[in-house]
This record gives sequence, structure tokens and C-alpha cells, in this order.
Amino acid sequence: MGKGKESAAGSGDDFYEAGGECTMAIKSIELKNFTVFENMECEFSSGVNIFIGENGTGKTHLLKVLYSFCCCDGYPDVSGLRVDSCFVSSLAACFNGASRDELVRKIPANDTNSDIAKFRFTINGDLFSYDITKCNEYVSAALRSTNKQQIQAVFIPAKDMLTHSRGLLTMAKKHSNDMPFDKTLLNVIRDADNWKVDEIPKLAKKIIPALEEIIGGQMVQQDGDFFIIKSNGNKVRFSLEAEGIKKFGLLWQLLMTEVVEENSILIWDEPEANLNPKLIPKIVDILLELSRNSVQIFLATHDYNLIKSFNQRKKASDNVAFTSLYKTENGVASETEDDYSLLKNNAIVDANIKLLEEDIEGIL
Repeated sequence: MGKGKESAAGSGDDFYEAGGECTMAIKSIELKNFTVFENMECEFSSGVNIFIGENGTGKTHLLKVLYSFCCCDGYPDVSGLRVDSCFVSSLAACFNGASRDELVRKIPANDTNSDIAKFRFTINGDLFSYDITKCNEYVSAALRSTNKQQIQAVFIPAKDMLTHSRGLLTMAKKHSNDMPFDKTLLNVIRDADNWKVDEIPKLAKKIIPALEEIIGGQMVQQDGDFFIIKSNGNKVRFSLEAEGIKKFGLLWQLLMTEVVEENSILIWDEPEANLNPKLIPKIVDILLELSRNSVQIFLATHDYNLIKSFNQRKKASDNVAFTSLYKTENGVASETEDDYSLLKNNAIVDANIKLLEEDIEGIL
């Protein structure tokens, strides 16, 4: 930190030592007949998971399904209504109240699975299964575990929401039927709005200084608004800050409120949006360090610099997986590799190769 303000985490240039894998890591997912997914299975790393693909391949949909699963809980009774009703409600809220008819993929009427969307998740060997149908509100319960508890998770949307924080949650509560905001947009404000802890969290101690160097100060909240107190003492309203800096400021706040903590899950849609390319390696280093300290991370991106930086900056012991979502005649499919260059379907690399070829043709 510069003159006039001491770092919230004190001194220290090195990142916090690794603490192990997330004990609540989601190991795999299976989606059937949901939006763009007809039959898709995917296994996840306990560290960083990066989704790439063209527009319309369901990257944000997948992030929202994962977040919905984290948010729901339930202790199924004989019929299983309790656990399913929670998941279905959470899912609908993440899609701005979309109906089952809108969420279930349109499939041929003669299909035996017609009008049924299926979801299966595994966490450390425990299997959870849910169905959504157009004709019945809730079907099926957890297949193996006797209960499903909430998982500490945060969803950072591509849109900046803290700029609009003042009064928005109150308005959403009073006018829930008319507010055009889904659960992911409102919850990130609630998460950032939590009380900051008196003692700097263990995980944050070595990450916070890097964030403060980027944002030039520390986050504060007053009367529902967020500000950055700069190292020179200036107080800058969050809405006036640069869009890219806001991302680091939000992460500072989530660390200091212990929303992002050990054994939690961080879900981030397009973290590279509005970032100057020179800041990409910094956000990659921070995310890798979080993953080394028991935070499972899911990202969706369109940015070549981001995936390239992960490949270059990860250590041999880091768990990083690149998952490509791509369109087929039977809905969206996926493939996963620990090196993005090994993916057979890579929309980001393909676009960059085409651009390079066009440049070469122009020179010749």
C-alpha cells in the first residue's frame, strides 16, 4: 500500500501456502433435455474449471445450474418433494423465474424421455439426482445421500452489480414480480453486503495485498453504497471506478466478508470482461492461488489471453481443466483436457487462427 493507508492484510509479498483440495468440490454433472443440452456429461477438477465455446453453447446456463445446486438443500421425505422443490425453485430463480416449459429442451414427442429434464451431480462419491417435467411439478429425490446441505458458493455475473446496489435489494423484495433481475444478479450484492470480519481471514491475508495494489486502496461500504478509499486518502464511489478495477474490488469485498473462503465454490462468468490485457495474468495468479487453498472455481470465457495465461502460469501440482462446449446435431456436447491446446473443439483458438490467416493473406 502507498502512503496514508495500511494494507488490510498487513505486509507480505508471497501468496498463502496451499491448503489442499476443496472438501465440497463438485466432481461431475450430467444434464439431459435442459435448454441447449440434450445429453451432456462432464467431470470437473477440484481446482479451476474453465468453460469455453461459441455463443449459445450454454456456458452461462451450466454455471447457473451449478450455482442452483450449491444453493439448494433438503431432507427428502418419502416422496422426495422437499429436496426437489428446493432445487427447482433455485434453478427457476437463477433463470429469472423461467417456467419448466421454457427450461425443458424441446425434444421429439415420441421420445420416451420427452418433457423431462434430468440433472445428476456428484460430490465426493455422493450422487444427487433431480428431474423437471412439464406435467408434474417435482419428481424424484436424491438417489443416494439422505440429505443435501447448502454449499458455500458465490456467483459473479458478467455484469457489474455493486454500482446499482443502493436500494436494489429492497426494491426487488417489494416488486419481485416486476424486477428484471435473476438470483445471480441480486445474490452477489447480498454476498458483498455481508458484514466484514474484524480479523483478516486466513485465506485473504496474502491475496488482499495484490488486490489492493490493483485497486489502489481498500473497499468500504456506507449507506448501501460501495467506495474505494485510495492510498492517498481519496474516496472514490464504486460507480465512478473503471470497470476492470471493479472486478478486483468485488473480489476484495467477497474475501473480507468470508463469502469466498476455504472449501467454498467461486463461479465467475467472463472474469476477463473489461480488463486490460496486462491485468489478465494478475487475475489468473489470484484465481490459481484461491484454488490451491481449497476453493473450487468455475469460469466461462471467450478470451484467448485468459486460457493462455492459465496454461503458462499454472504449476505442475495445480488442478486446472479446460472444458469445450460445442454444438452437435444432438444438442451441446463437451470435451475436457488439462491443456487447452489438446481440445479438438476450441472456438477461441479457431477464431485466433482464422484472424492470423487473414492477416497473412493481407500481407501476401
